[in-house]
Amino acid sequence: ALVRWQHPERGLVPPMQFIPFAEQTGFVRQLTLWVFEQAAVFLARPDVRALGLRISVNLSTRDLMDTELSARLGALMARHGVGPESFCLEITESAIMDDPARAEAMLNRLSAQGFKLSIDDFGTGYS
Repeated sequence: ALVRWQHPERGLVPPMQFIPFAEQTGFVRQLTLWVFEQAAVFLARPDVRALGLRISVNLSTRDLMDTELSARLGALMARHGVGPESFCLEITESAIMDDPARAEAMLNRLSAQGFKLSIDDFGTGYS
């Protein structure tokens, strides 16, 4: 699931022009939940559910530091009747390295919930 912003005056705004700002301001948490919500709505459609798709969603450093993330995602999925096996969470190496112990704890909770996990851009940073 890739976020694109079609601005009414500026046209298509590339992610590199708004994602860093969202990260710096903390708005990325709301953006992540919005992306999950949109993906869950899509996956809950009967015609889509029959396909057994999995959608990948990026998590940011701030997402991993949110102690309520796993509960928020669980509630969102329950509301739409979509299981965690329908998602793959993509995490950059840098998001893990900012606070490895805290990130590992959250990733363990998310994995225990049934989410698939993936390292995004593996080998381009710390590994």
